Amino acid sequence: MDSEIELKLLVSADAESKIRKQFLPDLNADIEHQSIQLFNSYYDTPEQILRQHGMGLRVRGNNGEYEQTIKCRDGSVGGLHKRAEYNVSLPSNQLDIALFPGEVWPANINTEDLKFRLSSLFSTHFRREQYLIISDQDTQVEMVFDSGEIETDKYHSPVCEVELELKKGAPEAIFQLARKLLEAVPFRLGYKSKAQRGYELYVGEDLEVLAKKPEFPIAKHTSLQDAFITLMSVLVEFWQRHEQRFVEHGKVRDIVELVAIMRLMKRNLKLFEKQLSCPEFASLSKQLKVQLREWQWVDELSDIKELLSKKGFYRKKLQKHDAVLQHLQARQVALLKAHEPLKLLQQKGYISLQLDILEMLTHKPWTSDPSWQEESINRFAKIAIRDELKSIFELFQFKSKESVDAYLKHIPALQRVVHIQKLLGNAVGSRTGQSLETWTDLLDGAEELKVLHTLEGNLRQLSTEGDDNLVQWCVAKQDGLFEVMELSREAALVAQSE
Repeated sequence: MDSEIELKLLVSADAESKIRKQFLPDLNADIEHQSIQLFNSYYDTPEQILRQHGMGLRVRGNNGEYEQTIKCRDGSVGGLHKRAEYNVSLPSNQLDIALFPGEVWPANINTEDLKFRLSSLFSTHFRREQYLIISDQDTQVEMVFDSGEIETDKYHSPVCEVELELKKGAPEAIFQLARKLLEAVPFRLGYKSKAQRGYELYVGEDLEVLAKKPEFPIAKHTSLQDAFITLMSVLVEFWQRHEQRFVEHGKVRDIVELVAIMRLMKRNLKLFEKQLSCPEFASLSKQLKVQLREWQWVDELSDIKELLSKKGFYRKKLQKHDAVLQHLQARQVALLKAHEPLKLLQQKGYISLQLDILEMLTHKPWTSDPSWQEESINRFAKIAIRDELKSIFELFQFKSKESVDAYLKHIPALQRVVHIQKLLGNAVGSRTGQSLETWTDLLDGAEELKVLHTLEGNLRQLSTEGDDNLVQWCVAKQDGLFEVMELSREAALVAQSE
């Protein structure tokens, strides 16, 4: 059994030329190169039992030589892949799963039955430019550029990607090489394997069931380090998924969720920066702050998305006003055109941030501090939540009634409370969690106020007959919502003071 650590990078078709002419000549390393043509058939049962177990089974042909491989689920975070892999040479292209060791298979898979039910569902064929980059006697990284196609009986999809696989040395070598590559070749981090893409092509749809919001399974006994790594890993996974889904489908929802996750990630770094002290935390926080400024326009986009949603609160009211809907749709298009999110996803700063996060999760730099000690998440979570509740309690103790603008101004503070509930709520008792939840309604109300505020601003830009009445309705809705929120605020303060 081998264990591979690799980065998958999605590139354009001109990457090969840039690699040969710009990237490789600038490396201070010995390079061994070969060009090969690979043919792969991927096998599974009709109900895809192997995929359900996170396994991939293929037979690979290369110049008359054959090998069967099975990959088992181990871990994949934002383009960084770690997984167990078993390889067996074959005399022909005929699959023979009996050649794999018995421990490969989960206990609930009957291999005798399995071998009669396996068939090839899809295939990949591509040219591979393979480079073994030897930096020194202790460091070797294999870089491959794959160009070809994934095929089923009915469909096909192009392959154009670079993979960096650690052959010898520390994992940091992969990230160092990736940063050098980024200077010559634009790329995005990819998390879907060729096998996953093949399954999706075979089925004809995206097989991932992506939850609307990430969940963080942090138990009370979890160590501080493991809790942080788990939280960041979940966030990176959702970040990458929403990014890829936007690239594939262009839906506004995925851009909105991507930005929300970046903000949650920034909050997570702030929470742990004192306990897991290292310079990387400050650097990542700074990079996230810079990137979030680039994506600040998404707040308005999110409001317009809610207003245009057929399931939104205000669709029934707005559907009677064609001019308003057309104006909002035009504004949505204008925002996307002005900020070009696809280009933002390819900016060097954005990609570098993702690489730095993955390297930190791999390297764990805080462990190099001699004074660092492992501790449980429970005590830390209770203190962090207590401090956040104290802060929000003091902020919302208004001496006199505030205006709608005050709630809009306090949205970031309310988001901090909800963020800490999401991140650390499972690590504390239910009573503390209930205290946090009392502020969630206020955030929901404040965000609804923001949507109405955005609507009012757009309505005032229109001069269509009848829009004045809609403006008055919008203002009245904000005033009514404000009164309800004042009652919720008072109830939250009373509940927390008890």
